[in-house]
Amino acid sequence: MNKNIILIVVLFLLYFVVGFSLQAVYGDSYHFMAGENYWEADGNGGWTERGNPSKPMPTTVSEVPPLITFYLPFFVPAFVLILFMFTPLGRHLETRKKDDGEVVDEE
Repeated sequence: MNKNIILIVVLFLLYFVVGFSLQAVYGDSYHFMAGENYWEADGNGGWTERGNPSKPMPTTVSEVPPLITFYLPFFVPAFVLILFMFTPLGRHLETRKKDDGEVVDEE
């Protein structure tokens, strides 16, 4: 059970690490955790208001991040989860039992 919780925590960390890393690379052009109100890159170096942003318009030139970057925070943890579900790595999450039914915890 403890190993499953660690896997879930690692998946959440992967999501946030990938998302904030892309935010650091693309700056204001990548709207990770921005909600509904933000300034969106318009493709010509300018900005388009999306919703009702509380921040003023960025002064930097915008760039349109590749489409795959918006899905990477989901794909990377999903890939790790698939590795543990459908490969022999999943055996590391199983708890072993002795012949008499006692659970052996290997850490």
